[in-house]
Amino acid sequence: MVSHFAAPERADQTVVLHQAQLLCDSPLVSELLGLVSGLVAVINEHRQLVALNRKLLDLLDVPDAAELLGLRLGEAVGCIHAHEMDAGCGTSEYCATCGAVIAMVLSQEQDRPVERECILEAMRHGREVHMVLRVQTQPMPIDGRRFTLLFLQDRTSEHQQAILERVFLHDLTNLVSGIQAASQLLIWDNQEDGESIKYQVAGYADRLAGEIAMHRMLLDGDSWTYTPQFKHVALSEIVEGLQNSLCHHPATSGKRIQWPQPLPLGEILTDQVALLRVLTNMLINALEASEPGEVVRVSIKQGDTLMIQVWNSAVISELHQRRIFQRNFSTKTGHGRGIGTYAMKFLSERVLHGRVEFSSNLHQGTVFTVSLPHAPDAAPSM
Repeated sequence: MVSHFAAPERADQTVVLHQAQLLCDSPLVSELLGLVSGLVAVINEHRQLVALNRKLLDLLDVPDAAELLGLRLGEAVGCIHAHEMDAGCGTSEYCATCGAVIAMVLSQEQDRPVERECILEAMRHGREVHMVLRVQTQPMPIDGRRFTLLFLQDRTSEHQQAILERVFLHDLTNLVSGIQAASQLLIWDNQEDGESIKYQVAGYADRLAGEIAMHRMLLDGDSWTYTPQFKHVALSEIVEGLQNSLCHHPATSGKRIQWPQPLPLGEILTDQVALLRVLTNMLINALEASEPGEVVRVSIKQGDTLMIQVWNSAVISELHQRRIFQRNFSTKTGHGRGIGTYAMKFLSERVLHGRVEFSSNLHQGTVFTVSLPHAPDAAPSM
């Protein structure tokens, strides 16, 4: 059988059941599975499950461990890539970036403990589930045979909390600062200016409400809590909104954004909050991938569809390109990552009825493109 990463061979079910019985008869393994409060499993040399504890069975909503014996971890949890190859979990192109498979392979090859983070997209009971698992492996010889102990920690909630703190609170702080500044002007300025400032405050308040609803939807993939508000928006206003969003962002430090000159004419029927979120994420990603002194370019092309592109000189590795739009996956280290590119695709396709594409190579750098209809089908008649 063909594999793009880990060894494809498996033990047949007779051997698996014999191994499971061997572990069941081991006092050490029985004590571990019974006493450890976290998620625990044991795999054989072919990465097949031969023992699981009750906590892991409960997480997978499986009453009897016998249903999972002989499967690999990705197959047991319903990973969407587990059956792309005939050899199963660990053998697809995506598996080369899977923290769980990497941890198992390294641990078995080097006979040492390994720890990795696994970003998982699975189908469970007909629902799409996004998980972040911390996987720790420990070689465990039993009766002269090689087994590997897996300790799994579900860090999905922790990961979402980090995103909330890093992205959501930063966005809200920017908007609240804008409201405060405009409110002070409204108090101190003359009556003539006050009329325009009132509209500015109202605009900030609308964006604030939209951002709250949008972030709630992005953090909770099962709940559609955002109602798009389509209206005609000048393209120059979109660019100015981006400039305001990024003027104090730490990612801009030491870097320069080249904006379209002159500012584009015309307008688009769109949800302004969602579009600004997509474009802001595109720009922040490009800025964070750039070195001090480098330039990030924004361009706008108008035709049957509106195309907005963001370019930077960095290159995304081929391995990472396959997962670039996966929720919780990030090429960067640190907590609170992995929502930006996912949000680009989700909002562009599900809310704005457009699409996001990218290209990345040594000759051209990296370009993200959002293509939008001038009048999306789902927009209300104006």
